[in-house]
This record gives sequence, structure tokens and C-alpha cells, in this order.
Amino acid sequence: MKRIGITLLGAFLITEFATASATPSDTASWDLTRCIAYAQENNITIKEAHLNKNSATLNLQQSKMNRLPNLSASVSQDFSHQTDFTNSTSLGLSSQVTLFDGFQQTNKVKQGKLLVEQNDLIIEEAKNNITLSLLEAYIQALYFHESIKTIQATIRSSEKELEQAQAKYESGMLAIKDVSDVKSQLAGYRYNLIKTENDYSQQVLTIKQMLELSPEQPFQIAIPKTEQLANTEIPDVSDVYAAAIAIMPDVNSGKQQLVIDSIDLKLAKAGYLPSLSLSAGIGTGYQSEFAGTIGTQFNDGWNESVKLTLSIPIFSKYQNKTQVQSSCINIEKSKLNLTSIYKNLYSKIENVWKNALAYRTEIEASKAALEAAEQSYNLTREQFNFGAVSTTELMQSQSIYISATQSYIQTKYMAMLYEQMLRFYQGKEIKL
Repeated sequence: MKRIGITLLGAFLITEFATASATPSDTASWDLTRCIAYAQENNITIKEAHLNKNSATLNLQQSKMNRLPNLSASVSQDFSHQTDFTNSTSLGLSSQVTLFDGFQQTNKVKQGKLLVEQNDLIIEEAKNNITLSLLEAYIQALYFHESIKTIQATIRSSEKELEQAQAKYESGMLAIKDVSDVKSQLAGYRYNLIKTENDYSQQVLTIKQMLELSPEQPFQIAIPKTEQLANTEIPDVSDVYAAAIAIMPDVNSGKQQLVIDSIDLKLAKAGYLPSLSLSAGIGTGYQSEFAGTIGTQFNDGWNESVKLTLSIPIFSKYQNKTQVQSSCINIEKSKLNLTSIYKNLYSKIENVWKNALAYRTEIEASKAALEAAEQSYNLTREQFNFGAVSTTELMQSQSIYISATQSYIQTKYMAMLYEQMLRFYQGKEIKL
């Protein structure tokens, strides 16, 4: 999360901020749950994954239909001339069915079912990706939103300080340089407000684009109460990993691919086996050089045939051997890919878990630092009002307070992000 160089807060910042943070209810606001649900239905990547599943389903249906016998009809008309002009007509109906092909059709159906299931997992993986992306973008937007409210409260406080400084200058208690310093600081606050408002608008636009919403559609995010969101229990990393490997679709997809490749090996080995097919046909015809009318010849010329064909592969130019070796290589590659998936998943979870622990510790420290900086700043303000400290000392104290506040806000949202990610990897609902 990028840091924003914002300057913050006056003596009554907390009260001001609490008031400014309250926003009116708006039925057009989208909370994170609604964003995720909508994106999972409308995101282009997810729609493409659904189309790929539809293609896999069609291929499965075709694999099942390939077991059925085919049926075809034929009609031919032939004209020829040597010494006399002759013509002939033939009609036929034929069918063929494979009785044995080394279980290729059976394995293709099994493989087709696995591919459909794997596409379901790919869809779930795409949904997970958009969920994590939305979570990060949404929390980033919340960070910018709170920063805006904080800067606004700071500006109001600084405007009052400028009024006090001008009054002291007019009474001869401050030099014009001190007043200029306060004005310069206030101008910096206003610049930071514009920048942060732009950052927030851009982040909201990013979320809107993830949802594939049209440009003209009104959109704004809902602002939840965040004070208690970063206080969930942090589980042990091994428990999170154990839950993740059981539910993460990329893991299950990797396992599925290994089975699919194993069936490919069976299909390749089937090339060494003989195949047996049954064919049958019926036909009739007419030839002008033979006696009899067309009707008579058609009626008397019916012939039927039934044929069994056994095909035994002897030499395939090493194609079968190459296919078997290629299938074995693919199996080894799938094993390596599955190992890589496990390692990458654990690495991601461990990184998230360590960050969650770090920010949980840091949030307590940054909160204590903020309270100390606030007390120091308020005391310095009182001393400044009595003329006991200079403008420079006041601004230095304020700078420390600003830094402590910014650190606390950022730490709070980073802790929230990583703790929600841990919930995600455990299969729990993400909800702000």
C-alpha cells in the first residue's frame, strides 16, 4: 500500500474526525460482499472460464456419442459410353461400430469428465483471483477515504491555528515569518487533500472496472466501521495451510491434471492393441444393359452384407512409442507442477501469516505512539498559547503527531488486509 505524505490533525482532531467520518446512508453504495458477488458473475476472465467449460462439456458429449454406430446412405448415378450408351443407379445404406479399440473410447469419456471438472476448478480459481484483487483494492480505497477525512479535519484545525497566529502577530506577539510558516503548512495540507482525493477516485474507478460496470453507471463503495476489523484471532500457519490445500482450486486442478495425463498414457498404449469393428450394409441398383425395368431391378437386386474387421498394428513408424514416451514426460511435468503449486501456496500463506503477525504487533505499538504524540502535541499547543514555545517547536510537535497518525492508519488497514487474506485461505467468508 503506497504511503501518502499527508499532514494531519489539530488539537481537537479526534472529535472532528469522528464527526467527519459519518456519511449518510446511500442505497447506491457497494460493500465488499456485493462487489465480490457481482464480479464473480460479470468479470470477463470468469466468463471466459465458463465458455471454456462449455467447450469441454461439448467434447465430453461427443466422446460419449462416438461409442454409437454410425449410419450413412449413398446414392450414385453413372453414365458411360463405349459402343453403346449405358447408365447405372445404385442405392445403399451402411453402418459401422467399433467393438474393441483398446478401451480408447472408454478412457476418452473418463478424460472428458475430468476435463469438465477441471474447468470447474479453473472457474473457481478465477473467482478467487478476482476476490483477492477486490479485497486489496477495496481496503486501499478505505485507506484513502480515511486519509481524506483526516486531512479535512487537519485543515479545519490549522485554519484555527492560522487565525490565532494572525491575532498574535497583530498584537506583536509573533513575527510575520511565523505567520507565513503556518500559512505554508496549511497550503501543504490543502495540496495533500487534493492529491488524496484523486487517489481515492482512481481507486474507486479501479474497483468499478474490475466489476465490468459501464462508465455511466453511478458507483461508490460503502464505508464500514473498521476499528474492530483487525482484531480477529490469527491461526497457526500450519492450520491455514492444511485448510488451504484441501479447498484451493489450483491445488485440486493440479491433482486433476495428473490423472488426465495418466489417462493420456493409457490412450497412447492402446495404439499397440488390435481393434475390432463390425460393419453392415444393404444396397440395390439398376443397370441399363441388363434386362428388366428399373423397378424390377431395384426390387430383385437387394444385397446385404455383414463384416467383422480386425486391425492389428505391426509397424507405426514409432508413432506409438513416441506417444507413450511423450505421455510419460507429461506425467512427470504434472508432478513437478503440482509440487510447485504446493510450494507456492505455502510461500503465499506464510508471507501473509508473517505480515498479519507483524502488523498485529505493530498496530499496538503505533497506537501507543499515537497517544503519546497526541498528548505531547496538545501540551505543546497549550505552551504555545502562553508563549512558552516557539512556532518552530509547535510545528515540530505537530509533525511528530502527523507521522504517528499516518503510521497508525496505514498499519490498521494493512493488518486488516492480511487478516482477511488468512480468512480467505481458510475458506471463510471475507466480509468488511
